[in-house]
Amino acid sequence: MKKLISLIILFSALSGFSQSIWGSIQGVILDSETGEPVPFANVVVLQNGIRILGTTTDFNGKYTLKSLESGFYNVQIAYVGFQTKRVS
Repeated sequence: MKKLISLIILFSALSGFSQSIWGSIQGVILDSETGEPVPFANVVVLQNGIRILGTTTDFNGKYTLKSLESGFYNVQIAYVGFQTKRVS
């Protein structure tokens, strides 16, 4: 059976000099069974099914995605041996 990934996502918005609002998404990816961080998991931001931005987690399971325009996004996390998880 594949393990599940749990995640904590924090959203923040930064106002700039233009009328657009830019923000970031940051969080921590954890193994839902052990609570241990998942290093080097793939984190992708999707909007309407299109990949907008992506990164990988660090040794502590943390990630940050910067320079996102305000809007609605899906965050998808994938890692070998775990079920892929998508959060709106």
